[in-house]
Amino acid sequence: MLPELSSLHRALTPVLLLCLAALISGCASREERIQQVQAEANAALFVNDSATAIEALSQGLEKYPDSNELRIALARALQNAGKLEEAAAHYEEAIKQDPEADQLWVKIGEIRAKLGQSQESIRAFEEYLKNHAGDFLAWKTVAIENEKLGKLTDAIKAASKWNEITPSSQPALKIGQLYLLSNNTAQARSWFSQAAAYGDTHAAKDAFAELIKLETGLSQLEQAQVWLTQYQQRYGNDLSDPRVRESKIILDNWERARREIAEAAAALEREREELEAQRLADEKAEAERQAAELADSLANQQPAEDPTASPATTPDGEANADTGRAPLALFEDETAPDTTPSTSGEDDQPAQSNDLALSAYEAAVAAYESGDYPAATAAFWELLGENPDDPQIWYRLSLTYFAQQTWYDAENTILQAKSLAPRSEVIAHQYLATIINTQNTNRVLEEIKAHRLLFPDSPAIALTLAQTLRNANAPKNVVVAAYRDFLSIAQRGETGYQEAIQYLQNGN
Repeated sequence: MLPELSSLHRALTPVLLLCLAALISGCASREERIQQVQAEANAALFVNDSATAIEALSQGLEKYPDSNELRIALARALQNAGKLEEAAAHYEEAIKQDPEADQLWVKIGEIRAKLGQSQESIRAFEEYLKNHAGDFLAWKTVAIENEKLGKLTDAIKAASKWNEITPSSQPALKIGQLYLLSNNTAQARSWFSQAAAYGDTHAAKDAFAELIKLETGLSQLEQAQVWLTQYQQRYGNDLSDPRVRESKIILDNWERARREIAEAAAALEREREELEAQRLADEKAEAERQAAELADSLANQQPAEDPTASPATTPDGEANADTGRAPLALFEDETAPDTTPSTSGEDDQPAQSNDLALSAYEAAVAAYESGDYPAATAAFWELLGENPDDPQIWYRLSLTYFAQQTWYDAENTILQAKSLAPRSEVIAHQYLATIINTQNTNRVLEEIKAHRLLFPDSPAIALTLAQTLRNANAPKNVVVAAYRDFLSIAQRGETGYQEAIQYLQNGN
């Protein structure tokens, strides 16, 4: 029996080897044929013969319907030929066959966007973002397509993700534009300002133009003039942007009107002074004339001198009364006795007032400290028109907005101060105090931690970090560490010292 099995085995072995060879040959032949189809299609595409390429790939896919390589190649050929719907359908089928090929959702999203199918485009990109959430270009496209649909809230969320991944002038500008479309002027102004602060990029230039147009449209002409000055400092007299060009015409007219009004007021003041001087001269001449007439009259009424009269029998006062000589200063070289209330105080008052007059900056600060915030705001903006690069004025203006709880204007102006004086601890601390009211907690904490490293000896910034962590319900050990960090550099009696001690002792 064993010899028979052995002979059978020897007989079957060649057959099995032939079958295996045929199978391998078939597989090799399949791959070769697929590659041949692709080569034929590529050759056709090389000479811009899309029709031949599509036909070859379609026939190949009919023979090998499970070949994703041919399906994707066909989709690309269809896309290049402008047959976008068919291309998108093949891309979707390719993803169904191979879920790992989910990057094809980007192709689908781009095709749908090109076809004007914004909702389908958003759906495709959302599928892609499930596994590729860090792709800022995908978030950018989602923001743009949502904007086309008028879904501004969703567009702002997508643009915010874009900005979170790559903070720069482009996403900041887009967020500002979306807020402007939403009629949220304060947020729009803040984001435009952030975009403009990034530097010499096209988006930053656009942001400046948006700011200038926005403030001009709101008739905030002092603010608009400040932004225009900064725009010209950075980009020169480039008026190619219609937003800047049209705003400059308005601002030039406003400035000319202000100058003409000032000149007219000055002319009126000069005329008033001349009339006043003439009146005083006329009054003086009239007084001198009347005094001369009075002197002549008294001289004519003087009785003849009685040689027998004894001077000793008449008191000095009565003699003066009899002679009628009034103690008047009739001429400039005479000195009148001090018989009337002195007017020297009134004469000296203008000089004294000039000595005590506040400067424009001091007047603005005084208005702020007295709680007259509208007057302070207007005064600081006017000062910025002459001193746009003064961080102290920007800082004071931000404090004024902060006191009115106009948070986004406060952030906008403190950012300007910070860009002009990046090493100022006071400005940095005010910036952190401001963004607590405008940014989400995670962003605020990131900013505070960065500034804590930038200002390692600042108790105020260390305290702000501890308080923010505490208000965000951070783990107790994290808050404790932050308060200890504050105490390590704070002096006894400093703001927050007792608060830190109490928290470390009681935990609240």
